[in-house]
Amino acid sequence: MRVIYIDHSGFLVQGETHWLLFDYYQGVVPKVPEGVRLFAFASHHHPDHYAAELYRYGERAPGTRYLLGCDITLNAHNRENLGITDDILARCTRMHKDDVVSEGGVQVRALRSTDMGVAFCVECEGKRVYHAGDHNLWLWHQDENFDRSQRARFYEEIEKLQGLTIDAAFLPLDPRLGDEFWRGFDAFARLIEPKVIFPMHMVGDYDIIRRLKALDCARRYADRIMEIQQCGDSFEL
Repeated sequence: MRVIYIDHSGFLVQGETHWLLFDYYQGVVPKVPEGVRLFAFASHHHPDHYAAELYRYGERAPGTRYLLGCDITLNAHNRENLGITDDILARCTRMHKDDVVSEGGVQVRALRSTDMGVAFCVECEGKRVYHAGDHNLWLWHQDENFDRSQRARFYEEIEKLQGLTIDAAFLPLDPRLGDEFWRGFDAFARLIEPKVIFPMHMVGDYDIIRRLKALDCARRYADRIMEIQQCGDSFEL
C-alpha cells in the first residue's frame, strides 16, 4: 500500500486494484491506471475538503464511486454548479453516522464528526484505514458547554473503533488550536493505536509534526507518525 499526501486533508491510498481518494479539493494526483477502481471520499462540504475538482478527477477513471458526508447536498442547483451528471449522481452515496456501504471489495463505515459531516473507516484489500475528516477535539475554550460537547461526541465515536486494527489513520493536527493542537490527535493515537498515523489539516505548518513528537505524551507513538514535509510526499507501507 502506498499513501500520497496531496494537500491539506487530501490523501490518495493506492492498493493493487483499488485506490482510495480522501477529501481532495486541489493538488496533483496521478492518473488512475486501467484495472484499478477509484473510490472518492468527501467527508463534508467545507471548501478545503470538497470541490468540483473531485468529480473532474474522478470521471477520468471509469466507474468511480463517490462516498460523501451527510451534509453534502445534491440538489439540482448544486449538481449544476459542480458538474454532477445523472451518471455521476447514480454513483454517489451520502453517508450518515453508522451507515455502512459495501461494494466491489470495499467496506466503508461512517462515524459522526465533531464538526461537519462524517469520518470514514474503510476496509480494502486486507487493510483498514481511518480518515477523520474534521472529526477532532476542537477545543477553542470560548464556550464551556461547547467544549464539553466536543469531548463527549469525540470519544463516543472513536470508542467504536477500539479493538480494531487500524493500519493507517489520517488525523487533524491544526496549529490554530494553539496549546490544544495535540489533544484530539493524542487521544486517538493512545486509545486506538493505529500502526501508522498521518497528520493533516496543518494549514501549511508542517513543523507542527516536530512539535507534537517533542511532547512527552507522544513518546509511545512518535515513531508511528509520518513526517510530511510537502505536497506530493509518498509513503510505502
